[in-house]
Amino acid sequence: MGPSRANSCSPAPPEREFSPPRMKPGKSTMNPKRGEPYRLKPDAAGRRRPIVIVSRNRLNGGHSVLAVPFYSQQLAKRSAQESCVRFNCGEGGLDKDCVAKTDQLSLIDKLGIDLASGPIGRFDDGQMRRLMDAVEWPLAIDDK
Repeated sequence: MGPSRANSCSPAPPEREFSPPRMKPGKSTMNPKRGEPYRLKPDAAGRRRPIVIVSRNRLNGGHSVLAVPFYSQQLAKRSAQESCVRFNCGEGGLDKDCVAKTDQLSLIDKLGIDLASGPIGRFDDGQMRRLMDAVEWPLAIDDK
């Protein structure tokens, strides 16, 4: 394995003014949009895994969203899997090369997402098409 490339792909975008909305404790009122990548709140090891929202915007107003997680380990192996889509550093605001693991499509409670920091970027239509084509595989949508 080579050295870690975390935060080395491109300079950080310019700071933008952001005022998080006032939220009642334990309640999320933000509605993430399809195609927006966010970070999960830190896990027990302090990792903040990136995810991308894939559910329809009309469904994102509730307590949870459908999302696909990203992984940066075992890129060569995972990139060859039908359920994984490789994204390069900088795509969608990602800070390192990684794969979206569509076989781990998950319903995620919005309280577990760092919504206050806002999306880390945005996936364009072509990137979302690649991702959604791969989402069909674990769901057997394309099987006849």
